[in-house]
Amino acid sequence: MEVLKTKNDLDRFSDAKIRELIARVLKQSRKSRIQIAEQLSALTGLPVTVNMLNDWCTKKRLRFPLSLAAAFCEVTGTNDLLLAAMGDQLRRRVILGHRAVELRSLLAAMSDEAAILAQEAPAKRKRYRRAK
Repeated sequence: MEVLKTKNDLDRFSDAKIRELIARVLKQSRKSRIQIAEQLSALTGLPVTVNMLNDWCTKKRLRFPLSLAAAFCEVTGTNDLLLAAMGDQLRRRVILGHRAVELRSLLAAMSDEAAILAQEAPAKRKRYRRAK
């Protein structure tokens, strides 16, 4: 999960930064721009074209509508655009929550592994005692 890092929070949400972010997400996506446009249209019920996607990435006056941000993130599989739109405090809380979920998952896996090792330990001790 990448977050735009700038000294000025307002600069983080400038038109240029949003355009760069959208362009990067589109470039890194495994989906073509045609697929993304079609899926955005289907998800939102609004007409979204490849030309619109291209315009949102260039210096033209057409701005990305924030009302499409959630659908854009859903279709592209990244929440970077929504994270960029958040204030610093909210973004930190979301990232912290995401990390907490990852840690819980890791702890659960470690607990499962410890239980398996605990079950195997008595059997290994018995085999070791017999070998003496």
